[in-house]
Amino acid sequence: MSIQEKSIAEIRIAMGLTQAEFADLLGERQDTISRWESIDPDDLSLPRKTWKKIESLTGKSINRPKAFKVTDKWQSAELMRRTLFEYLDKKGVFLDYDPSAKNIYRDLVKNSIRKPRIAFVGLSDTGKSTMINCLLGAEKMPENWTPLTAITVYIKHRDDKPDFIQDTVWVFKSDGTNRGFDLSYLDDETKCNELCIGKGDAGILYEYGTREGDKHNDDTVAAVVYLDSPILKNVDLVDLPGYGTGDREADDVASRGIGEFADVLVFLSRSNGFLAGQETTALRTAIQGLPCFENKENGIPPLGNIFVIASQAHIVGNELDLQKILNNGRIRFEKTLPSTAKDFFYERSQASGYMNAENHFPNRFFSYTADAPEFRERFENELRALVEMLPQYVINKTSVLMQTYSNEYNKKMDAELNVFTEMLNNKASLERDLAELLENEPARKEKNQSLRQKIVSAIQRYRDHSISEFSEAYNRVIDVDFIVNAIKEKGFKKKKDDLELLVNFLGAKLEGEADKILSKYSFELNEKIDEYLGEFENFATVDGKIGINASLPFNAKRIFVSGLAGLITFGGLAFWASTLGNLAGYIIVAKGVSLLSAIGISLGGTAAVMPFVAAIGGPITLFIVAAVLVAGILFGVLSGGWQKTVAKKLVKEYEKANANKQYEEFINKFWVEDTTTAFNTAADAVEEEWLRLIETHKDLVNNFDPDDIKRKIKEAEDMKSFLSNIPLSESGFKS
Repeated sequence: MSIQEKSIAEIRIAMGLTQAEFADLLGERQDTISRWESIDPDDLSLPRKTWKKIESLTGKSINRPKAFKVTDKWQSAELMRRTLFEYLDKKGVFLDYDPSAKNIYRDLVKNSIRKPRIAFVGLSDTGKSTMINCLLGAEKMPENWTPLTAITVYIKHRDDKPDFIQDTVWVFKSDGTNRGFDLSYLDDETKCNELCIGKGDAGILYEYGTREGDKHNDDTVAAVVYLDSPILKNVDLVDLPGYGTGDREADDVASRGIGEFADVLVFLSRSNGFLAGQETTALRTAIQGLPCFENKENGIPPLGNIFVIASQAHIVGNELDLQKILNNGRIRFEKTLPSTAKDFFYERSQASGYMNAENHFPNRFFSYTADAPEFRERFENELRALVEMLPQYVINKTSVLMQTYSNEYNKKMDAELNVFTEMLNNKASLERDLAELLENEPARKEKNQSLRQKIVSAIQRYRDHSISEFSEAYNRVIDVDFIVNAIKEKGFKKKKDDLELLVNFLGAKLEGEADKILSKYSFELNEKIDEYLGEFENFATVDGKIGINASLPFNAKRIFVSGLAGLITFGGLAFWASTLGNLAGYIIVAKGVSLLSAIGISLGGTAAVMPFVAAIGGPITLFIVAAVLVAGILFGVLSGGWQKTVAKKLVKEYEKANANKQYEEFINKFWVEDTTTAFNTAADAVEEEWLRLIETHKDLVNNFDPDDIKRKIKEAEDMKSFLSNIPLSESGFKS
């Protein structure tokens, strides 16, 4: 055992010193030594000066990891970002008459060319700090650096600092929403100053970021740390709160769709207890929320943004045994998967072009330790390859989204050119169209209100049906006979680990039932939304043609999804948005959602609902596992009828936890709050845009000015030229 494999307590005891004596020798406080002694032996996050003193006192050296070597590929993405902004600044005058379009272009550049984020998730003792320090390079870290688990810590390269931030660390309070703190706020000096509650060097993380810290409170949610390390040139790192500590809020964060926080998942579980108990639930819910951006064209392998790690592999120390641990852990995990997990893999296959994605899942399991390079080599090689490929992916996807918007805008320019030409040549015809539109408005508004009420009523029915059907499914699953059969069919044994897996299987089964129900009614809603938008356009017509389309273009679908983009959640409309591909992608990215997370909507199908279902089921399942452990039914069950005894106890524990009611409350929120709010917000946007375009049409007719119209024609032609010359290829933005 090397010195870095020993805990501070073991080193102190071996030297024959009390805590007070050891503290005096190191020049630290005794309570500091006490805190360090609680840190895992594999944790390398103590201050360098402390390790240096220990090395000096013991005469033994510590082999610190070198910084993870990654080639800087972000330079091309940054060049594209800079070139596009320069082009917009230079040529954007053509957009001055349409500020909304100008803002969309700028927001597209700002939000799409952002560094991807890698999230580290695991129980509080799985060595997340060790891995993060190894990737960053321990010798590069500031004194007193320790990633902590009570808050979310975002780690960015120091070159990415906004001008108004001079410190290494800023700590933030909640913004009052369930997001807590959004990294997009770093573009807003006023917002950052409003939410900032602490700033300084890395040492302040202990004060604000642990429950024991003097300045920590429940409103402290995040910290942003700026460091110099090669990996941070290409990506940001996100250290999420450790779950399984009894902190329900932290468990909820760990269980939510991980795409809310990051684009790549690194899930850690100790090698000597790999994927046990709550970990299967946390992993299942995490992977369901990840975006899918792999395909054969970009070279990212199947499920390439999922890394499941058997950490602290030196505890096992044998490569063959480690492989068995990885395989057995995966098999145990797959035992807990419901049928809808197959849908998840199917959707990934459909989106990526890699068939049978579930067959590639074993390739996403890795070992890791700080001490033995051979145990972390495969993980590091695959992570390095991904980190070096993602910048090019961002470049390519940004080009696609910018081109999509340009194509949409080109249609608008063509329509406007036709309108302006028609206005010059046949003003009387457009005047008649306008008169008929205005005469039709009262009837249109009444019809529109009726159509909207039908959608709202349908959402209410979906809520009622969903709750009723889930209640029936719940009673089928949380049933003694069902549980006994599950024990037999899954081959669960009379041992702690298997019975924990049984609880996780039941939680996954309930999630699967909820997912099927919500997906079914989301699909029905999808058809009704398309009907509503079609009816809106069809009813607002003049002589069989859309009146506004004869003058200024009106795309109800595009406007509707634009209205969705500012919301935190779409509810049942997530499925509808998932069918729109790049049309929804460019709008949502322009509104501030990170590029890679936003493209998750391209999955469609049940995958659009899964992150929400995971948010329902994950915390509840973790809670049930904890309750069952406390109840003690996982120990001493030795009688011949143990399966039925366990089943009865589990049913009782689910009743005590009021689990059915918790699911019902989430389902109610999904439809009544999230879906209804999303629909009304988007429908309001369509109505407002329609009225705005009518006013524009009136102004064009009532203030007829041939010279002004000719000027508008010139502006539209200039705009088309602007669109066709945006530098979207690498050759364009390298010139």
